[in-house]
Amino acid sequence: MFPRRDTVFHHLGCYLFHPSNSVWGMVARHHAAYFAKADERVGIQVRTFKWAPISTDEFYGQILNVQVGVSTFGYVSQGLAGLRPWVLMPPNHGKAPDTACRLAPTIETCYHKPPNYDCRAKARGDTGRMVQHIRHCEDFPEGVQLLES
Repeated sequence: MFPRRDTVFHHLGCYLFHPSNSVWGMVARHHAAYFAKADERVGIQVRTFKWAPISTDEFYGQILNVQVGVSTFGYVSQGLAGLRPWVLMPPNHGKAPDTACRLAPTIETCYHKPPNYDCRAKARGDTGRMVQHIRHCEDFPEGVQLLES
């Protein structure tokens, strides 16, 4: 049904989120009024990691070094477009990493709250390790996402 395993969200999202003509008309008018003549569009969502604290100066430095669409919103928008998102790397020992973000290995979104029951063991399990083609997300270790290989 899907040409690649890591395009499930893209294909289902495009199918399920396809707006009606009246909704699409509102989107098109909004785009024409506010975005069509822009030379460049920039979107940023800032978030902190409770499990990886960082000083305010390091945090602002990391924001200024980021070139690009990181968050669940970024995953969704990039996934719907069929593009791999850029992932903000968490701080390491209170310091911003040398590379503020990197291209994700898949266009699939990160599912932050995956099921965690191992049917074979009849106990809680690690979905990112027990299911083929699923791994933990780079920026949210509890989450999982599909991979092609």
